[in-house]
Amino acid sequence: MVGGDKVVVNKDGLSYNDDLHPLTFQKTQNSLTGALDGDAPINWSVSFYPAGSTDFTINGEKQAPSSKNLIVFWRSGMSTTMVFEKE
Repeated sequence: MVGGDKVVVNKDGLSYNDDLHPLTFQKTQNSLTGALDGDAPINWSVSFYPAGSTDFTINGEKQAPSSKNLIVFWRSGMSTTMVFEKE
């Protein structure tokens, strides 16, 4: 659940309120990011940052290294970014 919506990410893609959209994953220096393939009413991306990642940005702002694994969801509707950390 993200912001009251049902969001599931797995090997098949991103499911938003039970509507499945394929994701294309790209690995960068410090993350793995999946973005939607094709058209969708709301565009999504999900990024995975391992603990200790350095030199990464969220919403254009440089972030300090985190001691925890992070998952960052972005969606185009109202340009929302949500950051979750593993306890």
